[in-house]
Amino acid sequence: MNNEITNLNKMLRSEQYQIYEGETLFNPQTHMIGYSDINVDYMIECQENGNFGVSHSDFINCWRDYLSNCLDNLPEDIQENIEKEIDDCENWHEKNGSLYDII
Repeated sequence: MNNEITNLNKMLRSEQYQIYEGETLFNPQTHMIGYSDINVDYMIECQENGNFGVSHSDFINCWRDYLSNCLDNLPEDIQENIEKEIDDCENWHEKNGSLYDII
């Protein structure tokens, strides 16, 4: 399973990550502590209208959590490369002022 994950894109497209994301980031009842202070009613309304109701920062934090909590057995070089990709994405959003935009 984890040997198929070699970069951020493959991690995000993996079935295991999709399940994790659905159970944590997009579930208002179990929305993880540490993500931005989102109004759960607003989040539900956004989702009913086809939006996510979370920020780019929330997604990025979810990626990091998954990488550290669920993929800690990846080879160190792959884990470091994925961490760098995540950092690059976060830096891009921060530079462009979109890190905390609700999407």
